[in-house]
Amino acid sequence: MSVSLSRYAQTGWLALAAALALWLGLASHAQATVLPPLTNPTCASWGPDRVDCFLIGADGRLYHSYSDQASSGDYRDFSPWIQEPGAPADGFDPGAGIAVTAWGPGRLDLMAITREGDVVHTYYDRNAWHLPNWEFISYPGNVGGNEIGCDSWGVNRIDCFVRGKNYRVYQVRWDGASWGTFDMGPLPTGTLSDSPRMGIAASGYGSNSLHQVVVAVDGNVYHRKWNGAAWSGWINGGKPGADGLMTVTCQAGVIYVMDCVFQDVAGIAWHRSWYDSEGRWLDWHRLTGLKTYYAAGLGFSKVAGDYGALYVLTYGESGRIYLGHGRGTTSTFDWYGWDMLARPRDQRVFLPLVRR
Repeated sequence: MSVSLSRYAQTGWLALAAALALWLGLASHAQATVLPPLTNPTCASWGPDRVDCFLIGADGRLYHSYSDQASSGDYRDFSPWIQEPGAPADGFDPGAGIAVTAWGPGRLDLMAITREGDVVHTYYDRNAWHLPNWEFISYPGNVGGNEIGCDSWGVNRIDCFVRGKNYRVYQVRWDGASWGTFDMGPLPTGTLSDSPRMGIAASGYGSNSLHQVVVAVDGNVYHRKWNGAAWSGWINGGKPGADGLMTVTCQAGVIYVMDCVFQDVAGIAWHRSWYDSEGRWLDWHRLTGLKTYYAAGLGFSKVAGDYGALYVLTYGESGRIYLGHGRGTTSTFDWYGWDMLARPRDQRVFLPLVRR
C-alpha cells in the first residue's frame, strides 16, 4: 500500500510540476505579448518636406516622430520617438483614435477622446505646446464619443467628426473664434445595429468641399459632402473585396480632392481616391508588403509641397510600428512598401489593444 501510495503521490507531484511549468510558460508568454492601451496613430504635414506622426504609448503618454526630409520616402529620415505632453486628466480612451491637423506653418492641433468620452484638444505652434494640460471641447450628444477624425480646409479652421456612443455622428468645429458641436444624425446603416467603434474621417479641401467618411457595420465605406449650403445624402462606396473594412483616415489634396486609406478585418491596408469632378471613387490600391495588426488603425499624411507623395503609419502583426510610402498621379499609383519604424522607449514588442 505504501509503495502504491508513493507512486500516486509521485505522479501527482509530477502532474503539479508540469502544470506549474505550463503556467509559468504561459505567464512568461503573456508578459511578452501584453496588450497595452495603444490608440490609432495619426499624421499630418504643415509644410514642404515635413511630416509629423503621433501615437499613444504603452504608458498612456503621447509620442511624436517627424521628418524634415519627407519627400525622400526614407523612414530613416524620421526622428526617434519624442515624449510629448502627458495624457488628459481622464486618460486616453484605449479603443479610440487620436487626430492631428495642420492649418499653418509650424502649427499642429491634436484632438483626442478620453476614457469618459470627452473630446479634448491641445496644440503646438512655433516650437512650443501651448495647452500642455489639454482643454475640454465637447461631450457629444451627452453620451460621449468613441472615434474621431479631423482635417483643416483653411487657416484657423478645424473640422472633426465623432462617432457618438449613441450611434450618431457629430461635427466638432473650430471656426476661428469658438468651438461648436452639431448633431449630424445616425450612422448610415442604422442605429443599434451599427458599431460606434469603427472608423470615421474628415477631408476638407475648401469651405465648399468638406467630406465626411465612415465605415459602417456592413463593412462598406460611406461618405457625404458639404456643398456650402447643405449636406448630401450618404453615398455607399463599397469595399475592396469579401472582407469588410474596419478603419479609415483621409487627407485632402494628396492626389485628388480626397484620398483615403483603409484597413480591412483581414489586416490589409488599402488606398483610394475620390474623383470629385465626376462624383465617384477610383480604383482600390492594395498597400502590399505588410499584414497589419487587426483593428490597429492607420495614420495617413500627404507631404505638403510634393504632389502625390504620402505616408501611412500602422502596426504589423508583430506589434512593431511600420511606415509605408507611396506616390500617385491622376493616372498612376506607386506603392514602395513598408519599413519598420522604431518604437518609443517605453514599449517592447507589444500589440495594440483591440476594442473594436
